[in-house]
Amino acid sequence: MGAISPAKRCTLTDVARAAQVSRSAAFAALNEEHGTNIGISQERRRRVLEAARKLGYARNDLARSLVSGKSKMVGILVPSLATQFFSGFFTAFDDACYADGYTVFVTSSEFNRERESRNLQAFLNRRMDAVVVACGQLEDHADLLAQLRSQGVAVLMLGTVDTPGVDYMAAGFDEAGIGSLAARHLQDRGHRNVLYFGADEAGDNSARIHAIRRGHFAAAWQRCGTPLRHLRSDDPLHGGQAVASWLAEQPRAAWPTAVVCATDLLALSVMSALHVQGIAVPGSLSVVGCDDIPLAGLAPVPLTTVRLPTDALAREVWRLLAAGMAEPPAGRLPRRVLIAPEWIERASVATVQPSATPLPPE
Repeated sequence: MGAISPAKRCTLTDVARAAQVSRSAAFAALNEEHGTNIGISQERRRRVLEAARKLGYARNDLARSLVSGKSKMVGILVPSLATQFFSGFFTAFDDACYADGYTVFVTSSEFNRERESRNLQAFLNRRMDAVVVACGQLEDHADLLAQLRSQGVAVLMLGTVDTPGVDYMAAGFDEAGIGSLAARHLQDRGHRNVLYFGADEAGDNSARIHAIRRGHFAAAWQRCGTPLRHLRSDDPLHGGQAVASWLAEQPRAAWPTAVVCATDLLALSVMSALHVQGIAVPGSLSVVGCDDIPLAGLAPVPLTTVRLPTDALAREVWRLLAAGMAEPPAGRLPRRVLIAPEWIERASVATVQPSATPLPPE
C-alpha cells in the first residue's frame, strides 16, 4: 500500500488509492451501517478497512451531514446532571438512540440562562437532527428555538407539557397524577391531618417543580375535606431539619399523621432528622416521597414514594423525535405526551384511624 505525508489529513481518496478500489467502493465499505456496502466483496471491504486503519482515516461526519442533510446526532440540554432524574433519563434515552444509529450529546446549563443560550447555539451550529430541551424559561430562548425548527430540527420540550403558548413537541410526567396518587393512598390509609413539605424557596429552578407539586397535591387533597398544612424550605437536599424543628414547636396532639415531601431527597432528609429526634417512622409519623430514587428503597425505613418511570419517558421522547424527524418541517404537528406515575408502597406509611374532628386551618 502507498503512504501519505503524516502532515496531511487522510481523505477518502487516499484510502481508495491505497486499497486499490474506486472511491465509491471505499465509501460503501466505510459506511456499512447505512446499508451502502451492497455489491462490495468481502475482500475489497477488508482491503479498504485495512487501508483506513493504517492511514488513520477518520470520517468527516460534518461534511457528510452537509451532503445528506442528516448528522445522526441528537442534543439534550438539561439544567443539571447532578440529579437522579436527568442521569437516569439520559442513560435510557442514549440506549434508545444508539439502537437506531444516533449519537447523543448532552450538556448542562447549571440553571444559568447564558449557558442555556450558548448550548442551544452550539446545537444549531453542529447541525443536530433533533434537540431535547429542559430549561427554566422557554421564552428566553424563543429566537434560537425558532431557528432550530426553521432548519428542520425536531425540537422537544421535556417536562413542559402544560406550558401555555408552547407549540413544540413535549413530554413529561403527569404532575397532577402524582398529587392524586399520594392523596388517595394516604386517605385510604386513614390519614386526614397531613403536612406538605417542599423546597419552594430554593434559590434555583428546582423551586419551580416543588411549587408545581405542592399545588397539585393541594388540589387533590381538597377532595378529602380536611385542611392541609404547608412547610417550605430553601434547601432541596438537606431541608429535613425544618420539619423536626417545626414539630418541636407544636403540641403533640397537633402533629400531623403524615408528611408528604416534594422529592425523595427531602423525604430521606426528613426521616434522618426525625430519627435524630427519636421520632419513629412510621410509628409516630408517616413519610411519603416522590421520584423513587435508588436510595429510597435502601433507607433504614424503606420510603413509600411515587415513582417517575424515566425509562418509559425516555423511550416515548425518542418515539416522538423519530416521528418528527421523519416528517417534513412544515407538516410537523404539536404533540403532547404524559407518562403516568406509579405508587410504590414500602414501610414508611402506617394505617391510622382518621380523626372525627379535623384540625383547623393553619
